[in-house]
Amino acid sequence: MKSADIYQIHAYDLVSFVEQFQHAVQEGYVIDLKTIDNYPQMIGTQFVMNLVKTNDSKPAKEVKDEAVVEKQQTQEAQEDKSKEPAKRGPKAK
Repeated sequence: MKSADIYQIHAYDLVSFVEQFQHAVQEGYVIDLKTIDNYPQMIGTQFVMNLVKTNDSKPAKEVKDEAVVEKQQTQEAQEDKSKEPAKRGPKAK
């Protein structure tokens, strides 16, 4: 079930629950653990959870792209450090 700002997941097995959860996250929904109505629950064999769409949430693809860029920058910085000569400390007595 889906409304404008809330994505409700209701599944009877763990696999379906995880698939629906992944789909909601990719659409920009997030877990809201601050309100009791949106807290994830398992009632008998049912999995129920409400996810909330926030205005500042980014689609998963944008977040993934940013992570790739950050990783590349980190690797470049490490390569630059490895090119510098080793610094020697004071000689042992």
